[in-house]
Amino acid sequence: MANKFGLTHDEHMTLDMSSHQKTAQWLRASRDAERNKVHDGGIKGLNLTHYKDIAVKLDGLQVGMHGILSKANIGKSTLLTSMAIDVMDTASASSPVKSIIYTFDDDIDYMRHMLVAFKAKVSRKGVDRRNDHPEQSRKVEAAYEELQDYAERGLFVVKGVEDIRTLEELIDDIENENNLLMSLGYDNPKMCVFLDGQANLDTSISNIREANIAKASKLQEVAKLLKIPIVLTLEVPKLNGKWRPGKEDVMESVKYSFNCVSMIALSPVDDETEHGDGYPVMSLEFVKNKFGGFKGTLFALRKGSQAYFEMATREQEQGFQNMAIAFEKSYGAKK
Repeated sequence: MANKFGLTHDEHMTLDMSSHQKTAQWLRASRDAERNKVHDGGIKGLNLTHYKDIAVKLDGLQVGMHGILSKANIGKSTLLTSMAIDVMDTASASSPVKSIIYTFDDDIDYMRHMLVAFKAKVSRKGVDRRNDHPEQSRKVEAAYEELQDYAERGLFVVKGVEDIRTLEELIDDIENENNLLMSLGYDNPKMCVFLDGQANLDTSISNIREANIAKASKLQEVAKLLKIPIVLTLEVPKLNGKWRPGKEDVMESVKYSFNCVSMIALSPVDDETEHGDGYPVMSLEFVKNKFGGFKGTLFALRKGSQAYFEMATREQEQGFQNMAIAFEKSYGAKK
């Protein structure tokens, strides 16, 4: 006899069992994920070593979009590219991470300097002038060899506007790179995508706002489909008198604010060296953090002529916090 839903007893039992099985599978997967989280030092997503403080606050780079936002020439690309290397260096041999960097802002050669400088922990200029310093030369050569090894093992890819020009090409390429990784025979490989300057990608949509909404939606879709983190830079053109940007200031439309699972705002703590060595001390404010929960600020120093960041020590943080408070007051007074 059929019930009020039109199902017989056997059909109802089959439906219930299927639902029960799905729930059991979900619970089993959640339990296994928690076990893995404990084994990886408490980090659920992809871990970082150089930027360990960031990984801890985010609970790792998890599935979805992670935005790095600031005004122009503050350090978005610096942080993004160095994180791409860090996530590969941190991964275990049994579960490697493939990093793909798409740069639609800086050219490939400029990106090469940033990557090698971070890996070797030297300045960008030092990458080309290494012959003048034997120890620096040794570090740079070792950096090239390690990055080349990652690439030869199918774990490191850098592409630019000469390779990808449209949003559609980017989405197809991300999926193809993921398929290639899965074909290499690694036991438990992961992938992380890093996008710099995706606002420069062409789309078939003429309206800028609608085009940006399409980009944000498509990137979110592919992140969920492939179960990967996508880290991207987001530029803030105007702050309307504010010192630090917020998620509502993102130029590429507020769609990114809704779709990103985390957003870190970069801001200088002092502008006294603005026309000299750049901004030596930066604040990293977690303006959105869906999985990690932390809402606050970390501090970092730019090293190697701005080739990478060095996270502040616990002893330095209080001093930088005081600097930030004083700078924010003076910034507001100037306005």
